[in-house]
Amino acid sequence: MKYITLLLLFSLTGCKFPKVVSAFYAKEVCSCLFVEKQTETYCHEYGKQIIPIWTKEIDLKNRKVKAWGLWESTEASFISSRSGCQIVK
Repeated sequence: MKYITLLLLFSLTGCKFPKVVSAFYAKEVCSCLFVEKQTETYCHEYGKQIIPIWTKEIDLKNRKVKAWGLWESTEASFISSRSGCQIVK
């Protein structure tokens, strides 16, 4: 119950914390999959956080990861092996 209260408080105050959950997951999983070339299962475990994401969408063909969590979504896209992934929205 205390987590729900905190999340509600964050959303009402305009705090950007909720975006961090989806952004971290999308960026880390994108890098894990397309730079480190690990398995999807490994990358999901690697990207997990204390506050879980709600759902994810992995586009292997276009090398993109989109994650939803705490009312926010973020997409990360592979740029190159040297540059890695970046958050695109």
